[in-house]
Amino acid sequence: MGFYLAGDVFGLESSANHRFSAEAIADTVLIAFKRSTLVALAQTDPAVAKELWQMTARELDHVHDQMVLLGRSRAQERVANFLIEMSNRSVNHSEFDLPMSRQDIADYLGLTIETVSRSITCMERKALIELVSFAEGTS
Repeated sequence: MGFYLAGDVFGLESSANHRFSAEAIADTVLIAFKRSTLVALAQTDPAVAKELWQMTARELDHVHDQMVLLGRSRAQERVANFLIEMSNRSVNHSEFDLPMSRQDIADYLGLTIETVSRSITCMERKALIELVSFAEGTS
C-alpha cells in the first residue's frame, strides 16, 4: 500500500501481471504506458533507462524505510514520520493537504484509526503540528 502524488510513477513491476490495484482518492489525471513501449524506449535511450533505474531504486529505498518504520517504531513515531514524508513530497512543505482518510493512513502505518487520531491530537497539543482544516476524507 502506498500513496502516490502528482508526478509519481507507479506500476513498474517485474511480472507481466500487476499484483496490485490503484484507487484515486482525488481528481486524477493518469498517463499509462504499455510495458513493451517503455522497455523499447529504455533499450534505445540511456537517459530513460537511467531514470527508470533511479525510480526503481528510490521505490526500493522507500519500501525498506517503510519496513523499518513498521517494525521498529512506536505509533506516534509512525504518524510523525508519515507527516514528514508527506510534507517532503508536497510543493509547500509547511502546509499541505492529506486527501486520504485517517483509516487509509492507519492501514498504511499498521495502526488503528483511533491511534492515528490520538497521535495527531497529541502532536497538536504539543504545538508540533497545526491542523488548518479537516478535509472530508480525513475525519
